[in-house]
Amino acid sequence: MIVRKNGEMVAQMRAQYESFVAPVVTVTILLKHSTVICMKIKNAGHSSAKHLKLSIDKDFYQFGKLEKDKNIRNFPTFQRAIPSFSPGEEIFFMLSQGSNLGKLDEGREITPLEFTVDVQFEFGKQTFAHRHEIDLRVYMKTSQDKSEILDEMEKIRKVLEKQA
Repeated sequence: MIVRKNGEMVAQMRAQYESFVAPVVTVTILLKHSTVICMKIKNAGHSSAKHLKLSIDKDFYQFGKLEKDKNIRNFPTFQRAIPSFSPGEEIFFMLSQGSNLGKLDEGREITPLEFTVDVQFEFGKQTFAHRHEIDLRVYMKTSQDKSEILDEMEKIRKVLEKQA
């Protein structure tokens, strides 16, 4: 019985360790320059995600421009596997100004308010798959938190410009 319990404890400790060191690929939405909605995909874990595959379920035309090369769904990031996505590594996309979200072209939504990003990667001998459902409506009527340090630096810059 003691050997069995020890085996269970070792298995639990191994699972905890693996979850601690495993890659954690996140998809977050950010607001930049007060009006531009952005998406960041980041490995917030402690190990590399191998053979990372990203997919987006809907066409999303960057900045509401209905051009083939502006469709994020067709970007190499969503078309090719990334061999190794290191800890701290991130991919950043500017999506659109808030005023262009939900934009229609001939009845087709070209900057959808809702979409899903699927993430699949390998770590060790396991394959992980996560679905990130994005609803951009929750970001409407929100503001960007401007850094107080940037405000102070801007004041210093203005003083230096006056002296120059």
